[in-house]
Amino acid sequence: MPKFRDLAIGQAFDWIGSAGNNSFFEQCRKISTRKYVGLQNGRAYTVGTINAEVFNVEPGAIAEPEPVTPVLFRIDRSGTNKQVTAVFPAEPADYEGRFYSCYAHIGQHGSASREWWQSKTRPATPAEYAELKAELESAPYGYRLQVCRRMTAAHRAAFNATVKARLS
Repeated sequence: MPKFRDLAIGQAFDWIGSAGNNSFFEQCRKISTRKYVGLQNGRAYTVGTINAEVFNVEPGAIAEPEPVTPVLFRIDRSGTNKQVTAVFPAEPADYEGRFYSCYAHIGQHGSASREWWQSKTRPATPAEYAELKAELESAPYGYRLQVCRRMTAAHRAAFNATVKARLS
């Protein structure tokens, strides 16, 4: 059975899922490594797991390998329970571009402001972030991570391009 991760960007497929006690069917098209659009309603969605099964896949394109995702591993500066957070500097968490996507063991996917991670956290050491990195690189997430010490101009450009595309 093909998985969402096996689809090429632009490839059409059928999604059969469930919401509560109801099942649903939707024709979709993959628009990025973790996003798809419903062809009937035009709404964009983020897939819960790249290992989700898909049906009636449009023939043709061959999937590219999962792209490398830049990540900043940050750890709280104070407190007794110093949580490590993965901040994705090229992935906006909102349509206006005010927040970055992030991930932590507790709370999982969320959003973070630049002010928060610059003032309330410090870069995590490899030993501090090893467990979180392993979690993100394994199923169901399947990230291919590029660990960065700081946000670059290329990260900011990718972030801004995503925001601009969402607003158009």
